[in-house]
Amino acid sequence: MLLPWWSNEIKSVTHPIPPVWNSESRILILGTMPSPKSREAGFFYMHLQNRFWSVMAEVFEESFKHPNNSPDRTAAITERQDFLLRHNLAMWDVLASCEITGATNCLPSTSPANAQWSKDKLIKEYKNIISCYQSS
Repeated sequence: MLLPWWSNEIKSVTHPIPPVWNSESRILILGTMPSPKSREAGFFYMHLQNRFWSVMAEVFEESFKHPNNSPDRTAAITERQDFLLRHNLAMWDVLASCEITGATNCLPSTSPANAQWSKDKLIKEYKNIISCYQSS
């Protein structure tokens, strides 16, 4: 059950999404805890307004056939899992569980860089970071 944004109710949340990785993974994208929308969708960064997947698609000069809010959730998730593994990326979060007060999807990200930087700046910086690992 998702709580309304104005709720002060404390809710215990267990992380429902398994990590994505394989033996070829070279870069770990580490988050904290999936948002309510991501938990509902069953995969990382799936809030429709979250820029993560569109930034990553541009960094690797690809596109996703299935949007974050695709009615075919399985296809959208599989597409993103394949994308991560194809680019030797791993994804996981640091919390197995937590307590949330008034969990909301009002803000697609709590990352200061994601919130303050333009999409173009994020793409440029992500490309720089990834190129360091791809050339080593």
